[in-house]
Amino acid sequence: MRLAVRQLRKKKLENGKPFLFWSNELPKNQSYLEYPDRSIKIVTVSSDLKSFHLVSELTQN
Repeated sequence: MRLAVRQLRKKKLENGKPFLFWSNELPKNQSYLEYPDRSIKIVTVSSDLKSFHLVSELTQN
C-alpha cells in the first residue's frame, strides 16, 4: 500500500470507523471492508457509494 493510503487506513481505524478498499482479487462490484477490531468483510457497494450489502465475512483461515 502506498504511504497515503496506509495513513488514511490507520486514521480511520483508530477513529473507530471501517476502511473500505478495492482489490483486483474480487469481482468488480465487490470490496473489502476492514473494521477496527481487524475483522474483514466482503461487501457490494451501492452505486451512490452510501451503502453496502454483506457478501461474506473472512475468517482467520
